[in-house]
Amino acid sequence: TKKNPFKPTPEVLEKIVELASLGCTQAQIARNLHLRPDSFAHLKVQHPQLHQAVMQGKAQGIAYVTSKLRECIAKGNVQAILFYLRCQAKWRDDDVVILK
Repeated sequence: TKKNPFKPTPEVLEKIVELASLGCTQAQIARNLHLRPDSFAHLKVQHPQLHQAVMQGKAQGIAYVTSKLRECIAKGNVQAILFYLRCQAKWRDDDVVILK
C-alpha cells in the first residue's frame, strides 16, 4: 500500500498560517502536521504555497505584537519605549544624553 501524497489543502494552509502567527518554529509546524521537519522542508520546495503560508503567518504574528507594543508606547510605558528604541533605532543605554 502506497502512502497518499501530501496535498496542501486550504485547511492545511490555514493551520500553517495560524501556527506560524503564534510563533511556532517550522519544526513545530511540521510535527503538528504529523510530518518530519526535513519532510516539511522538502514539501515547501515542491509546494511554494506552504512557504508562503509560513511567511504570511509570521507577518501576521509580528503585526499583532507590534500593534500591542505601539499601544504600550502610546500609554507611556517606558519599558516598551526603550525596547522599541533598542530594536528599531539601535539605541543603547549608554546613548543617554544628559541635558543641562
